[in-house]
Amino acid sequence: MLKNINLKTVFSGWLMMTIAIYLIGCNDDTGLPKDQFDKVEIGMTQPEVKQILGEPFEMKIILPDSFPTYFYRVRHGRGDLRNAEVQFDKKGYVRFVSAGLQS
Repeated sequence: MLKNINLKTVFSGWLMMTIAIYLIGCNDDTGLPKDQFDKVEIGMTQPEVKQILGEPFEMKIILPDSFPTYFYRVRHGRGDLRNAEVQFDKKGYVRFVSAGLQS
């Protein structure tokens, strides 16, 4: 059965798989569309934000008394992926939103 395998067919399959893996790895459109991120407003609750944006890629509380901050990746256009943050007060309401930080 192995005698019937054409070297050209094997190479073509390997090449197509390599190209597909490369293209998947080069996709710079991971992240949220900016218009989706723009739906977040001051005063929203953490569950409301998660319903709109999903889980953040990172969440930080820098100091014990500081506010929790959710970090997201937001697309501002093809090839323009930026860090974005939503900061909450101690009661869990949005107090600060920024979608324009350069990555």
